[in-house]
Amino acid sequence: MGNIERFSSGNPRKRNMFLIEGIFNNFQSDEYYLQLLISINQENLNVKEFSSFLDFIYKIDGYLSFSSFNKYAHNPNRQIKITEIRLGSVELIIEKALDSIDANRLIIIYFALKNLTKILLALPDVAIKVVDYLNKREEYLERREKRKFRKHLREIINDEVELSNLDEKSKEKLVKVLDEIYVKNHRRLGPVSRFVRKEIKSITLNPKRKK
Repeated sequence: MGNIERFSSGNPRKRNMFLIEGIFNNFQSDEYYLQLLISINQENLNVKEFSSFLDFIYKIDGYLSFSSFNKYAHNPNRQIKITEIRLGSVELIIEKALDSIDANRLIIIYFALKNLTKILLALPDVAIKVVDYLNKREEYLERREKRKFRKHLREIINDEVELSNLDEKSKEKLVKVLDEIYVKNHRRLGPVSRFVRKEIKSITLNPKRKK
């Protein structure tokens, strides 16, 4: 989990500069919060796919937490929460303060979900290996396969209009983190992607002024 660990370690305030200023530099961070809004269908939801979708969000947030994933998993107070569920057309809302260390994680969750169906076009062609490393089973891509997969992911990120003001170094850092997230979760991406494709109406991430 090298890229994720490098993202999660270090000074929390420095980590917070990674994406926030590059994407939301026109907003005073102490006056706004960040809202991830996921609009989904309200009938006949497949329980397995829905639970896999929520678990994918949980896993990303846990991997990127300042503490270890193990501590995150055993402390409910650290775990990501749905701020609000709006009925009608069901909307799941997750909110984080724009000046908090959690805001980057919400941005990464957003792009991981938004680009999931695109990235799965590349994953079936890539053989994911499992090896024993320091008594832990780790999944990885061989160098040639990793270059192919990361090239596809890099093209997707470079085409993102929302990231047009982000510098190349930060884009590459985002590519590496997303790369590792997708590979580590490849076994659960099938039901997650089906849920995204069939049930998600929209996924948006916007700053909202504090009341």
